[in-house]
Amino acid sequence: MLKKYVSGLAAGFLVLGVPAMALACNWGAKAEGDCNQISLSVAVERGKSEAAGTYDLYWSKEGNPKKGEIIEHGEIPALKKGETHQVVYDLDKNKNGHEGNYAFYLKEPNGSIWSNPVKVTGCSQSEQPAQPEQPNKPEQPAQPEQPNKPEQPAQPEQPNKPEQPAQPEQPTKPEQPAQPGQPAQPEQPAKGGQLPKTATSYPLAIAWSGALLATGLGILVFRKRHA
Repeated sequence: MLKKYVSGLAAGFLVLGVPAMALACNWGAKAEGDCNQISLSVAVERGKSEAAGTYDLYWSKEGNPKKGEIIEHGEIPALKKGETHQVVYDLDKNKNGHEGNYAFYLKEPNGSIWSNPVKVTGCSQSEQPAQPEQPNKPEQPAQPEQPNKPEQPAQPEQPNKPEQPAQPEQPTKPEQPAQPGQPAQPEQPAKGGQLPKTATSYPLAIAWSGALLATGLGILVFRKRHA
């Protein structure tokens, strides 16, 4: 009996408690999008204010996006009653391509909530609207030719300066009369100086020879007398 009672309480909690937790979130979340971006509008539905929270963006190629992969994560600031916060996701950031199913999952202190799913299709390159051609820029008008500057008048020739009159020749000075010749000065006798060496050894040699001859003759005479 007790077992059945506990089982009944557990079942009641699952039936009533989970929805109550889901209803505890004061946010309202509305998502929309196209081939360029997915946007989410977050507003306070109940109460006067709501604390800050976070969000995750889920994507799946087909089927329920809640079972897909998270491709973006961000924060939601604290909001007051009547305030709205806009979240924008550029689909060029999705490495899987633009097309698919998207849904935001919001979490705040009082609970969590899912946004409505958004399905994006028809985003192939062939279906993209053609970019309008850029109008050709008008040609720039040709610049008018600059008028030629008038030629400068030729400078008048300068008159030739008159030639300077030739300087008169200076009269030549008369030749000076020759001075009468001065009488020749007598030659001054040469002052005594050192005489040149003119002595020779001949007289001395003659004297010695005579002495030797006389000695020889004396000896000869002496020998003849005593012979």
